[in-house]
Amino acid sequence: MLAKQLNSLCAAFKRRLCAIADHFLDLDHGTRHCRVPAAWRQHVHRLSLYALSSFFYAVVGAVLLLGLCLHPERTLYAGEWVEMLLWFWQAGASYWCDVIDLGIPSISHPIDRFSAVVFTVQQCVKYGLVRCKGPLAHWLALSMSSGFILGLYCFHRSGVAVKKCEMQHYLRWHTLWHLSLPLNALSFIYLHYFGDTSWVSCKCCSLKV
Repeated sequence: MLAKQLNSLCAAFKRRLCAIADHFLDLDHGTRHCRVPAAWRQHVHRLSLYALSSFFYAVVGAVLLLGLCLHPERTLYAGEWVEMLLWFWQAGASYWCDVIDLGIPSISHPIDRFSAVVFTVQQCVKYGLVRCKGPLAHWLALSMSSGFILGLYCFHRSGVAVKKCEMQHYLRWHTLWHLSLPLNALSFIYLHYFGDTSWVSCKCCSLKV
C-alpha cells in the first residue's frame, strides 16, 4: 500500500516537472493555453511606448552603474556588478521576446521566460536580505513590497487580456509590468546610492551563520 502511494506521488511529481519544463521550453509567445496572437504584430510599432518599456530595465542598470561608480562604499554585495549587467540583459531579452518576436514562435520566448523568473527570484532574495534604518526605512519597505505585488498583478492582467484577445488591454498591462518592477528597484537604488544616509541607510545581511 505504501509502495503504491509512493509510486503515485513520484508519478505526479514527474508529471509536474515535465509540465514546468514544457512551459519554460515552449517556443510560442505566451503559454500553451494562452498564446499571444501573431495578428497583433501589425499593430505594434517598434518605437511605441509598449516596445520602449522593455528598455526601462536598462535605465535601472545605468543608474545602478552610476551609483556603484560614484559611491562604491555603498555597494551592498560583491555580485551587485553582475546584477547591473543583468538589468541590461533583461532589457534586450524583453525587447527581443515581446516586440521583435511578438506572437511568433522563437527561441527568444523561453530565454525571456527563464531570465525573467531567475531575475525576479534574485531580486526577492536580495531585498529579503537588505536591512535599512532611518526615518524612511519603513516607508521604503512598504513601497518595495507594494511595488512587487503591483508588478505581479500587472503581469497577471496582461495574461487575462491575452485569453480574452483584448490587444489594447494586453499592451497596457504588459507595459505597466515592464515599468513597475524596474521602477520599484530604481526607487531603492536612488535612495541608497544618491540619498542622504541620515534618512535611510541600508546594508545586506550575510547568509553566514
